[in-house]
Amino acid sequence: MQLNAEITKLINQEEGLQQDIEKEKLEFENLKQDKENFKEQELANKKTILETEIAELEERKSNLSSIIDEKEKELSKQLDTIKDDIRWKQKSQKELEDAIQNLRREFANKQVEEQEKLKELIQHKKYFDFLSGRDLSTYNVNDETQYLDLRINDEEVKYENYSSFRNQVLDIFARNNRKIEAHFLDNLLISVHQNTLTLLAGLPGTGKTSLAKLLVNTLASPEKIREVSVCRGWTSSKDLVGFFNPLTRRFTPSSTGVYSLLKQLDYECKNNLFSNSTFAYVILDEANLSPLEHYWSIFYNLTDSKVDEKNYFNLDLGGTEHINYTNNLRFIGTINYDQTTEELSPRVIDRANIIRLKPQDFNLDNLMYHDIKKVLLRYKDIQDFFELLDFKSEVNIAFDNEREKVFEDIKAQFKKLNIYISPRVEISIKRYCSVAKNIMHEENKPLDYSIAQRLLPLINVQGTNSKQKLKDLQAMLPEEKFSISANILKDIISLGEEGEIYENQFNYFLTLSHA
Repeated sequence: MQLNAEITKLINQEEGLQQDIEKEKLEFENLKQDKENFKEQELANKKTILETEIAELEERKSNLSSIIDEKEKELSKQLDTIKDDIRWKQKSQKELEDAIQNLRREFANKQVEEQEKLKELIQHKKYFDFLSGRDLSTYNVNDETQYLDLRINDEEVKYENYSSFRNQVLDIFARNNRKIEAHFLDNLLISVHQNTLTLLAGLPGTGKTSLAKLLVNTLASPEKIREVSVCRGWTSSKDLVGFFNPLTRRFTPSSTGVYSLLKQLDYECKNNLFSNSTFAYVILDEANLSPLEHYWSIFYNLTDSKVDEKNYFNLDLGGTEHINYTNNLRFIGTINYDQTTEELSPRVIDRANIIRLKPQDFNLDNLMYHDIKKVLLRYKDIQDFFELLDFKSEVNIAFDNEREKVFEDIKAQFKKLNIYISPRVEISIKRYCSVAKNIMHEENKPLDYSIAQRLLPLINVQGTNSKQKLKDLQAMLPEEKFSISANILKDIISLGEEGEIYENQFNYFLTLSHA
């Protein structure tokens, strides 16, 4: 009985403990639930706080975006206003610069006009004094006050390098209906500036004279340009320049204006103005109506010369009249070949670049002559662009190996034709190629132009043997590499094969009347 009572007591204690455990579990679960509820509440509170902060930031962002947009609009309006102001000022500056240029040009022209009137009055006075028996030797014939300072200011220079200069000239040509390829302009500029005399050859109407006028009026001011219409019967330099009159003991200029141009160059030389001035250009229109070697003879010995600081060119015009200048005079002649013209002598051909123009080279239907925009080219820039020999001790003009071989092969073929290539011509070709190879994009164009302009004009042969040798030369000039010279040589051979009056006569200049 006592054992049962203890068992019952233990059972009751166990049940009590079990109840306590259950109670503790319940409390634990309650605490756990309370903890979870607390965390959820805390998270909810934090979420609410974060959402509130985000909303505030979004609102601030929206406000800032609105402010930024307003500022951008305001600044954009200010920028547009500034740009308009800049454009207006640039336009005003351009108008002022143009006005200044026009005023300078008008002033210079007015000076020339007044000086011509003064010269005319002096001339009349001279005749009056001569008739009155007065001593004419007291006249000062070297009055330099009549000549102008035509230096180009740095502000007037519109190019940075040769490429920039060429592109501007191409644009001017295009706006005057002369759309030409860049390599043709390169050739024209190099030829004109490396040679005292350049001849434009072709049929009438191929644009020779208009091309020459457009070129020189682009490069120089009117005071440095003379357009001379050569007349038949010119026999000496007195027809081109003038002569010293022993009766009046002074120089009498011809009507061409070349003398006054030479005096302008003399003035620039004596006053050291030439470096920042343009070249002077003389256009000899219909240059071979009279023999060039007669009326142009005083310039012959200057074609191979160069100047330096101590030795300038000196022209002896007779009597006491001497002209000094710095190799800044260029002649551009236009020639035809027909029964009214004179043949060019070997002396002239040896000294000139002869550029053949074909009828399709220019569109003459829309010929325009208006105030041509200028890209004035200074003497010192011409020296750099075209590697002139003046004021330099030496210039490297050697061919590279490949061109040297081609040139030597061509020389050998000309020798077989009994055509002599002078050292003058060879040096001229090498000088030309030395410059052209750096500015022409086409690799073979420099030598192609040189052959066409310095070698092919030498061709004047007869007979079937010569025809075969010319065909051998033609084989050395594939058209895909030497298109210009190959086409000219083809014309020379074709004309000699016609079987009429020119049968077996192969002459470069005959192609000019059948171009």
